[in-house]
Amino acid sequence: MIKSWCMEQKSPLGWSGNFIGYGVDLLLLYLFTDNNLRKAGKKIAVQVSNRIGFNESKNLVFMKENSVFETEVSTQKGEEIFWSIFCLWKVNYAITVDDMSSYVKWLESVIDKRIDGIVGGKYRDKYNDVALLAAALGEVKESLGMKMAKSIVINRYLERYPRHSAFRGALKEYID
Repeated sequence: MIKSWCMEQKSPLGWSGNFIGYGVDLLLLYLFTDNNLRKAGKKIAVQVSNRIGFNESKNLVFMKENSVFETEVSTQKGEEIFWSIFCLWKVNYAITVDDMSSYVKWLESVIDKRIDGIVGGKYRDKYNDVALLAAALGEVKESLGMKMAKSIVINRYLERYPRHSAFRGALKEYID
């Protein structure tokens, strides 16, 4: 349902205030198969956890391994708690390898259009956001078994935009 709704969005620049911005982040996290997030995945998890209210000023009650307990957020950051819960949720909503592959290809086209729209339109204040999406996509592909995927994705955009130094700088933050 999420993919169908997002596909109805015609403009790659029209993400502000719409679900597609949140849906792409959640789908990237959902497709990430490792339990340990890398740099871009962690940033996406932080964004999502902050949007839904997992912050450091609250006590959170959550379920883990069939038991409910309370934790003080000072001992564990909100995004770590979010990621633990999200991983438990993913176990109950597994998808097939074919579906995963289909979603990754779809995400790649959506992110590619978004990057072309932002960088081509010189919306410099959004360069960091789209560089994060590119790096997160690469990390997802690596978690699915594609070697050097993040480097391949980042290098593709570095080659495509040789004259956009600010965007190139944002991409280079994610090179390991």
